Amino acid sequence: ESQHLKLSEQITSYLPNDIKIPAGQANVKLWSQWHNAQPVSAQGSLQLQHALLIRENYGRLPIKQLDAAFKLDVKPTGWKLAFSQFALETLAFANHPATRWRNAILTLANNPADAGMPHKIKLFAKQLDLSEATQLIKFIGILPKNHIENITNANPKGWLENFTVYAEPDTQNFAMAGRFKGLSFSPVQKLPGLVNLDGRLKGTNQTGLLQLSA
Repeated sequence: ESQHLKLSEQITSYLPNDIKIPAGQANVKLWSQWHNAQPVSAQGSLQLQHALLIRENYGRLPIKQLDAAFKLDVKPTGWKLAFSQFALETLAFANHPATRWRNAILTLANNPADAGMPHKIKLFAKQLDLSEATQLIKFIGILPKNHIENITNANPKGWLENFTVYAEPDTQNFAMAGRFKGLSFSPVQKLPGLVNLDGRLKGTNQTGLLQLSA
């Protein structure tokens, strides 16, 4: 457990070379489990205050405050990260105004390609703001750049509830199902734009069913 950590002095050296945190402080609580000298799980909480995250080629993310609770499981086949709370408030940056995002509750799993099996990404969102998710996806860079570009161009807005997504970036296969509220996005490639729709969606890259609320 640590209080008032200065991110620029105590955290930056542990990050990948393309990520810098020149400003901010954090309060951290962390419990971890190890097996054969390797971490297999961790859970804890994180509070950030006035932090600036910069990633080369992906831009910057200025955080006024973040209050998060998480659990991470690590296996040879990949990892799973679950947030029971992710309350983020960002400062104005680029073309984005200062925003206090709705609390996100979600689970993300990543299984890299291995032994002939394709790269797999899984997401379950009990509740998730699409605008917030877009900014985080762009910064983290978990998807190939062409996918990030398509998401950025679509500029999705709205709210997901009990929504599941499965994707294989290498094969272009995907499936999704769940509820959405206030869904809007700009036209992308062959897809038309939508404005402020509520309903349910279930489908894959080959077929799907869309039910809109009256």
